[in-house]
Amino acid sequence: MKKDHELSSNASTDIWDRNGFLDIRNLLIGAISNWKVFVASVAISLLVAFLSYSVFPQRWRGTVTIQVGQVPNLAGPGSTAIESNDQFVQRFYLRGFRNAVLQSAGTTKTDAKSRNERDALYGKTLQAVSIRGTSFVRIGLASISVEDVRSLLNSTVAAAIGIHNEMLAPIGKSLDENKRYDSEQLGKLSDEINRQRNVLAGLQNASSSTNLAAIAVQTALLASKEDERNRLELELREIEVDRDVLKLFPTKVIDEVLVDSRPYFPNLKVFLGIGFVVGILLGFGFVSMRLKKWNLSKFPITR
Repeated sequence: MKKDHELSSNASTDIWDRNGFLDIRNLLIGAISNWKVFVASVAISLLVAFLSYSVFPQRWRGTVTIQVGQVPNLAGPGSTAIESNDQFVQRFYLRGFRNAVLQSAGTTKTDAKSRNERDALYGKTLQAVSIRGTSFVRIGLASISVEDVRSLLNSTVAAAIGIHNEMLAPIGKSLDENKRYDSEQLGKLSDEINRQRNVLAGLQNASSSTNLAAIAVQTALLASKEDERNRLELELREIEVDRDVLKLFPTKVIDEVLVDSRPYFPNLKVFLGIGFVVGILLGFGFVSMRLKKWNLSKFPITR
């Protein structure tokens, strides 16, 4: 009877039931009984987590928002975007674009290892997101210091704006050439209209009845010239409007570079949370090992 009682008492502290499943109740009882081991496991895990947090290099993150510029709609009135937001976003993922940004951006680090780390982090974290329903695009990236984040964001924005300026250059040049040509034609046409008016005035001052046909022809010719002048003046006004579109609605920064006040990595709360969970698991593991060792040593399996 005494042996049976000891065996029954032992079963109450075994972490496995008769069917081979984990007995949560007995595991908790064992953890309470061995609370020192449990607390030590959690404390050691938290200490390791804090040391890991202190060792890992810091990473900073920043964002900037830019507006895709407008270009005159040469096929009709109004204006349209230089390119769609989706197409503009894809430019940031082109290898040539990223290499150009990294070459133009400065860095606070002088050693090659840090520069390589900065370049790799830039390639991994650079993101461009189109804001739905607007012509805005938000750009975000991470780097090894606050200064590098600002430098890379400014260089990225400058490269994007530079591409759009190159795309707009032929349009601006074409508008300038059209304006110059129309202005020259308008000047010549104005001189011709003044001459035709003088001719018409001379015909009207003559008293001969034979000038009536000439006056009619001259009047029609003068009206035609004035219509052509009105058309050129309208074209010049449209060119000025298109020019204003290029000047007033370029691709530009609408929200200044913003860098987080704290590094996003490493995160102390995350590290300590992971350490706490790992400590609890290790604590239960050590407790279960002690219970299993106690049970097996006290009641060896016999066959």
